[in-house]
Amino acid sequence: MQKLAVVLIAVALLAYAPAAMAQGTASSSILARANVMTPIQVTPQQNLEFGNVIPGINKSIPVANASAGRWLVQGTVGAQVNLDFTALPATLSDGSNTMPIVYAANDAGHNTTNNAGAAVLFDPAGTALANTHATSGELFVWIGGTVQPAAAQPAGLYQGTITLTANYTGN
Repeated sequence: MQKLAVVLIAVALLAYAPAAMAQGTASSSILARANVMTPIQVTPQQNLEFGNVIPGINKSIPVANASAGRWLVQGTVGAQVNLDFTALPATLSDGSNTMPIVYAANDAGHNTTNNAGAAVLFDPAGTALANTHATSGELFVWIGGTVQPAAAQPAGLYQGTITLTANYTGN
């Protein structure tokens, strides 16, 4: 009888052993995902135009002025971008003649709509972080500045290249 009881207990234990083992194991799955961002584009829309300048008299163009320089940055909706003026000339040139151009701490701005009057101002000598528009992926960037012609500044068309670089921050 004892042998029968031992055998019954052993059979009972073996019957419940797979269930007990199965209860000690669990698994679950997740997805591996990556969102490839839209390539960022920077399109010049308007040159920074000082127009006619009088020798010896500085002329300033603020960001909200219709003559301010403007770019359109387009990319992934709502993405954070770093804005950096990678070429910001200290002088404008006409042949061998040069004329200083300076930029104040608030001579650049950005906005998700084409409204320079509501732009977030920043120093063009530094960098700025901004987000593209939440539905269009657009970001407008403006630049102003001040030219400083000498009293004996030779007549001519003075030019210099301003380059805006925008890149994603990953945020």
